[in-house]
Amino acid sequence: MQLELREGIASKISIPTGHRDVLVFDTKQAGFYLRKHASGRLMYGVKYSVNGKARRVDVWDVVKGNLATARKEAADVRAKARLGIDVLADRQAAIAARARTRSVLQAATEYLEARKGNVRPSYYTEMQRHLVGGKRANGKAWKPPTWKQLHSRDIASIKRGDIVTILDNVATKCGPREADKAKVALSGLYAWMIDDKAWCEVHPLVGIRSRSTNDRRERTLTAAELREVWQALEAINGDFAKIVRLLMLSGCRRDEIGQLAWSEVLENGSAGSEGARIELPGSRTKNHLAHVVPLAPLALQQMPGKLERRAFVFGRRAAHGYSGYSKSKKELDAAIAANRKAKGIADPMPAWCLHDLRRTFATMMRELRFADTHLVELMLNHISGTRGGVAGVYDRSERLEERKEALTKWADWIAANVASRVNN
Repeated sequence: MQLELREGIASKISIPTGHRDVLVFDTKQAGFYLRKHASGRLMYGVKYSVNGKARRVDVWDVVKGNLATARKEAADVRAKARLGIDVLADRQAAIAARARTRSVLQAATEYLEARKGNVRPSYYTEMQRHLVGGKRANGKAWKPPTWKQLHSRDIASIKRGDIVTILDNVATKCGPREADKAKVALSGLYAWMIDDKAWCEVHPLVGIRSRSTNDRRERTLTAAELREVWQALEAINGDFAKIVRLLMLSGCRRDEIGQLAWSEVLENGSAGSEGARIELPGSRTKNHLAHVVPLAPLALQQMPGKLERRAFVFGRRAAHGYSGYSKSKKELDAAIAANRKAKGIADPMPAWCLHDLRRTFATMMRELRFADTHLVELMLNHISGTRGGVAGVYDRSERLEERKEALTKWADWIAANVASRVNN
């Protein structure tokens, strides 16, 4: 296909059914082309011949304003090729030489140092766990990092087959979701090495499929299951029980509560008083937007007493909040199973995770008509849906009083449900 390439033309180019990509050659500059992938990625490239050998190389990412520069560089590449100079081959050789001077472990260590403080702590920990390993927040060592087998090898020596083999092993031993998390961590490292350091030119993870067949989670708990969880927490007690109840009552994410600092809690007097709330800074939220969570009396009751010289609400160590979710969740599941057995219920409670409480919160808030969709999104600190379109641009109200009212109604409903006064 041939067209005069212009800014924004990619949106008008369609990919034929069954094809992975399409090339559109520029009528203004010979050999210069736009490549559009089915994934949506766009690249400018150049086709040329040097010393009788034909070459076609994707070189420039398509970004607004770089068309003229890419077209000019393509002309320079072809001009030098006629003189027997392969500019791109020389560039790739230089990159490969730089890659041979660094091992994957060295590159990963530098990458983590560069990213520290620029991503959420939980995401940084996940990257560290897969790339280099280290210690957990509680001081215990993780199992060997996913990519340990690659640590001693040069960046340039890593092939797609090496990565696929490791991902398949992780998917078999630890599950497909864990394999996908490992893939995301390594993909971030390669993107940094390509864009920030020019240590390599090819991203070997491109085209490697996700191991999870269905990444969408749809589990919500019923009223009866919420009651079971709340009642089983009485056997667990301690910080974990308080955290789970606050997750249920607030709709917050796990680490927003588990890593809660006392500086983020404004009690403003006695329990249930006007203005009691959590104020999360943007550095602690997934979308980097500050978030206010009004606290109903029942939610405020879950807050432990303040400890001398302790910055965090939950957990035992001074340097961070709560850790040990895996062990505590197993204890909770065991308590639920014991309660079911005592009641003569043979079937186990269907598998669930803590994040399902957030989805349940959003679903039941609407079903019980405690909040409309826009208000639920405010309480979840989401910017998708109604907050992501034109309405979200112009409607900047926070509706804090309505949020507090809805959360109070929800807390009262939870209390009534636990006391078996709710019609299931």
